[in-house]
Amino acid sequence: MESKHSGIKFLFLYPFYWLYSTGVFIRNRLYDYGIYPSYSFDIPIISIGNITVGGTGKTPHVEHFVSELNKDIHVAVLSRGYKRKTKGYRLVSETDTYQEVGDEPLQIKKKFPKTTVCVDSNRKRAIERLSKSVSPVPDLILMDDGFQHRRVKPTFSVLLIDFHRQLHEDHLLPIGLLREHAHETRRASTIIITNTPEIITPIDRRLIIKNLNLFPYQQLFFTSVQYLEPRELISHEIYTSKLFNSETEDKHILLVTGIANPFQYKSYLASELTKNIISYDFPDHHAYTLKDLQKIRAQFESIPGTNKILITTEKDAVRLINHANLSILEDLPAFYIPISIKFVDQERKLTRQILDYVRKNQRNSQLYK
Repeated sequence: MESKHSGIKFLFLYPFYWLYSTGVFIRNRLYDYGIYPSYSFDIPIISIGNITVGGTGKTPHVEHFVSELNKDIHVAVLSRGYKRKTKGYRLVSETDTYQEVGDEPLQIKKKFPKTTVCVDSNRKRAIERLSKSVSPVPDLILMDDGFQHRRVKPTFSVLLIDFHRQLHEDHLLPIGLLREHAHETRRASTIIITNTPEIITPIDRRLIIKNLNLFPYQQLFFTSVQYLEPRELISHEIYTSKLFNSETEDKHILLVTGIANPFQYKSYLASELTKNIISYDFPDHHAYTLKDLQKIRAQFESIPGTNKILITTEKDAVRLINHANLSILEDLPAFYIPISIKFVDQERKLTRQILDYVRKNQRNSQLYK
């Protein structure tokens, strides 16, 4: 029965799949042949993006590069500010709201307050302004979610692929989750397999390399997710105690998420804390309403017993922390768990390559004349 429904769904979606596939193919060829122009800049640009819809870990990877590169050079972050209510070019401030600049840019700015973060859907315009009107002038720009933004030609194109969602097993939208044909991975200079188990077997590694069919100019890395100490949603203080008594079997978690792929969070909590997880999933970048918070509280109160806790993600916390109605959750044991990424091997190889490139090209850059 399931295969029959799948077949009907495929037949219904196929015309839309064909139109989307054709449109994406034509658009890429127009850029490839120079009919649509791509612009290069004196300032080095790293594009970090994906070829699937959401859930590959762009933001923690951007944060990783900011943290590593800012030790030696001035880095700026450029994002379009998805779902923000403002328009045009805007520098992100710590006092902004996520409605003004987007949840991910605001999260990055709050973590790295001395880093220049800006939002603009017109990346070319933003890069021109970043290279002239901010101080200090950035040595490098990290362009978040830039793989499909072909109007800008990056110095390094980093493509993220989820370990659990390999491209050869997927299809283009709307049948699958691919934004582009899998062969467009050829545009990436670096491919990172994200959400990798900390210990990856040689067989899994070989299969991934075989299925990617890498070009000689491409390099491959693997990263895993690191879960950090939980923080209290209201006070933001680090919660260092154990969330639950390990001897107690009736512990429960209400997991509230508004992200593209909550699977990894659920797996982590199930393995580390308890399998008694009630998930309350909202769409990615969801703007929580008063009614949402009331439903979350009602759901929490419906869980039997007292050994229960509310957990959300860091990106959701950005949208909740300054919410006008957050007092509805004020007396609940509510926490968020920040994440970071760790390279499975070759920890600083890519960082060193980027730094070497920036240093070698500084003397020839317009920024240094």
